[in-house]
Amino acid sequence: MTGQTPGEFAVARGMTKTGEGALEEATQNFQKSMKEADDAFALIPDKIRPTGKDVIQPMIDDLAERLVYTDSNDAPRIAALKSKYDSGEGLTMSEINDLKRTYANNFKYTFADNVSKDAVRSKNLQDNLREWQFDEAGKR
Repeated sequence: MTGQTPGEFAVARGMTKTGEGALEEATQNFQKSMKEADDAFALIPDKIRPTGKDVIQPMIDDLAERLVYTDSNDAPRIAALKSKYDSGEGLTMSEINDLKRTYANNFKYTFADNVSKDAVRSKNLQDNLREWQFDEAGKR
């Protein structure tokens, strides 16, 4: 993908450890990257609703439907976000990011399932939302 060997790829990103240390370092880098995204999205306080294609509604509907009859800790939070969004109020970028992560954690597929209709739909919803988020953030 990048035209680099795995070693070159790692060094270019400041990853210098091997073995268990590499896994720890990669985890720390990933967590740092997530925090940076969270912090950047938190700087966008506006409540947002997509104009044109709504990339949020299908995801929030899927989650609400999946979690409604569970004892998941996510269920009340998602129900509140859905109610807020359905009322026309919109969500903050931080809330949208939380929704995206919750969706990713609740819609996982095995390698064998990756070509199923549900898996492809899930991937497309997540990709579309991610792309919309970065486009929207770039406008602000």
